[in-house]
Amino acid sequence: MKNQKLKPFNHHLGRDLYRGRLATGPDPEITRFISSLKEDLRIAEADLAVNQVHSLLLQKAGILSSRERRQILNGLDRARREIERMRGSWPPPEIETNFVDIHPLIESYVIKTSGLKVGGKLHLGKSRNDQVMTDIRMVSSRPSPTPSPLRSPATGITSSPASAPTPGICKGFPIFTPA
Repeated sequence: MKNQKLKPFNHHLGRDLYRGRLATGPDPEITRFISSLKEDLRIAEADLAVNQVHSLLLQKAGILSSRERRQILNGLDRARREIERMRGSWPPPEIETNFVDIHPLIESYVIKTSGLKVGGKLHLGKSRNDQVMTDIRMVSSRPSPTPSPLRSPATGITSSPASAPTPGICKGFPIFTPA
């Protein structure tokens, strides 16, 4: 690691995630292999909503100014428009080979819109695991417009989806300590 050359930050899609750490990002084939982007399209809207609310929390905590929050919200709106535009051919190759999931893709749009100094604050005080748990909880609590039987490819067991969400608490502490 000592001899590895660090690269300067640039705004090239998913490579932003590796800013300052490595000279290059992962190989595009590896990124495509481990990518969950196809599945993450289902949680994109929830992820955007969680980030909007989190930006309000950051503003109320004094971490973001109202101007900085507006910049982040503009970046989230840009991400929403771009994801919607690409929905028919999701994920396009230039996205699939640069991002492993929806979270750094959304972050890259925020950073491109508001700059690293402001956009880099988007995930302060929020764990990635809690973000994913919240996204999944939001999506899974929506009633399906057209319920259909679900069949597990592994077991062959068929089940019917619930007609209404089950009330409860979905709390995840992946490291066993609350933030």
